[in-house]
Amino acid sequence: MEAGKKRLSGDTEREASRDDVSELRKESAQLKAALAETLLENRLLKKKRARDWGGRYMRYPAAEKHEMIRTVEESSLGIARTLRQLNIPKATFYNSIAT
Repeated sequence: MEAGKKRLSGDTEREASRDDVSELRKESAQLKAALAETLLENRLLKKKRARDWGGRYMRYPAAEKHEMIRTVEESSLGIARTLRQLNIPKATFYNSIAT
């Protein structure tokens, strides 16, 4: 009976301290953010390849311009970084907004 009590009391003791748990949570949040950014970048690159965005001297139909604008607006990377990922010049993007 005493052996069972010792085993049960040992099972309830924590092996990780509060600081360890908070560090693990911070690391988990950072990993989730990195994964989300990577998934977004992959999605943007797939769209770019599928639609041939970013070609030099390309003219885009209105539907493609709207899709580009929507993609950049929905991106959490920021305008400049998203445009770099899509290989679209800033001037092309801002000109498509103006028209």
